[in-house]
Amino acid sequence: MSFAEAVTAREARTIEVYPPPLHQQYAAVLLLLASLGMLFWVILSRSPRFKPSADMLQALEQEAVHARYRDWMSRGGRFDHSITAHRIELGSLEDIISAAVDMNQRVIYDGDEKTYFFVHDTILYVYEPADSG
Repeated sequence: MSFAEAVTAREARTIEVYPPPLHQQYAAVLLLLASLGMLFWVILSRSPRFKPSADMLQALEQEAVHARYRDWMSRGGRFDHSITAHRIELGSLEDIISAAVDMNQRVIYDGDEKTYFFVHDTILYVYEPADSG
């Protein structure tokens, strides 16, 4: 008769763990700093570099409105205050554009006077936006 015996033995060992060499620690810190530097560079490069002034914003808004109505508006005209025709003041740019389209006319914009106008049948149609400044 054969006899087999299984024996489990536990062995306790003490292993000393040393920190990584100093040059590896410096390399890890340097890599971390380089990563943080690149992260800050990306954040700064994506942020706006300037804040537009109120005048610039107003000019951009006006340009957008002019682009919307470019088919019915001419720019660079001169408004003559001595025109003796009957005068009708309109309340908005949309109103003067609509009136001009209805009468088959083009609105003229005087950038110096900031005035929109057209003449039809000896009547002067004018829109002067309120100065928002």
